[in-house]
Order: sequence, then C-alpha cells, then structure tokens
Amino acid sequence: MIRAFEVRPVLNGYIVSIGCQTLVFNDRRNMVNLMDDYLKNPDEIEAAILKNACNAKHLKPEQPTECAAPPPERPYPREGSIGLNPIPTEAYRD
Repeated sequence: MIRAFEVRPVLNGYIVSIGCQTLVFNDRRNMVNLMDDYLKNPDEIEAAILKNACNAKHLKPEQPTECAAPPPERPYPREGSIGLNPIPTEAYRD
C-alpha cells in the first residue's frame, strides 16, 4: 500500500516523510531513486527501510529488554522516618 509522502528540502539535503516514518537524504539522486522504487513496490521498499534503519533494534525488539521487566521494589519512607511520607501505591503496600 502506498502511503502519503512529503519531501522537504533543507540546507544539506532532503527530509522525506512516508506515512509515519521520516527519512533523511543528502543526495537528490538517492532520494529520487528510492521514491521511484517505492512507487513501484511500496511494501518491499518499506520493509527494507525498516530492516536497514540505523535504529532498527529499537523498532521491533526480538526479545524483551530490561525495560520490560517490572521495576525493582523501592522502599518508601516509613511513618516517623526523616523525609516525606508519600501515600504508597498498591505496588508498594505491605
């Protein structure tokens, strides 16, 4: 499926938005070639863009990261201790 795209010229190249993805080119010829390929086969080119992205490891992690683990249990200040006494959330109640 072809998604809407927008080309914005900037000082050192072009910023191309395709759907919700943003690509940056510093060479007009590369940009035009990719857009031509995209118009011919959008699904294949979109998959290649996502697979070869410099931040591809953050797009679809293969396995859960440490961020997916529950947060470590944090003690909160007890009644009568020095400091603030916040109301504990369900996760921190005894």
